[in-house]
Amino acid sequence: MGRLRLYTADQILDGARGLVLGEGVAAATIGNIARASGAPPGSIYYRFDSRETLLAELWIRAAERAQQHCMAAVEGARDPAEAVVAGGLSIFDFVLSEPADAQLLVSMRRTDLIRSPLPAPLVERLRALNRPVERLIGRLARQLFGQASGQARELITLAVFDLPYGSVRRHLLAGAAPPAAHRTYVELAIRAVLETALSASGAEGGT
Repeated sequence: MGRLRLYTADQILDGARGLVLGEGVAAATIGNIARASGAPPGSIYYRFDSRETLLAELWIRAAERAQQHCMAAVEGARDPAEAVVAGGLSIFDFVLSEPADAQLLVSMRRTDLIRSPLPAPLVERLRALNRPVERLIGRLARQLFGQASGQARELITLAVFDLPYGSVRRHLLAGAAPPAAHRTYVELAIRAVLETALSASGAEGGT
């Protein structure tokens, strides 16, 4: 009797990701995922309760990978200002190093997943997914501006997320990688925001 082949969750999720990116979310049926991943439907249902659960786990995996990439870049910086720059550039770098996960994150929306029929614990995981990032933004705001006010947090969010994300989103939606040369311009934009914000903060503190 032959040995039963085991399929990992990542193998199944990789198959689903290929379908979503190649043919759209609607194409990611259990039958199609089985054919794409090589895993029989029984193995898929053994690891995931439903198609909706599988898609939610797929999105969470990509989001957590992007977050870990950002956190590692921030923690490796020598000071808070450079941490902001490193965090922002990590978004751009993640797109270049993990294009499939990056494209997935713009192909599916967390709010749509939350509204789908999911177990309550999985809905809570989706709702709580950004909390580590929110804590990071607050920490960087306090380190740079002395407070985590709404304005300070907005500036950190602009520098670390909005600018780099805006520079790559159009390319990701087209299924392409952004030009690597744009990384320099993204860094210049992040530094310009920081310089202007810190100068304004210093001026306000001196008045």
